[in-house]
Amino acid sequence: ALHHARFLASSLYILKISMLANALPQGFLTPAMLEGIDRMAEYIALFHGPWFLQAQLAIPAPRLDLQLWNDMCAYQVGQVDN
Repeated sequence: ALHHARFLASSLYILKISMLANALPQGFLTPAMLEGIDRMAEYIALFHGPWFLQAQLAIPAPRLDLQLWNDMCAYQVGQVDN
């Protein structure tokens, strides 16, 4: 359970930085860093967050893993409307 909390904490930090990037001093983040943070924030919001919140449920776990995989493949192809 502790490792799950660490991943959630890291995810929350990335989301916070992404939301507050415009409030940071100019030049604090390079454009490459900002792009990476935005990509991670998008991944967390679309895939990691919802999966994390349902990961403790044992019965639907195989279905949730398959759904996560399918969602990620569909996103890669550009078929997701999120």
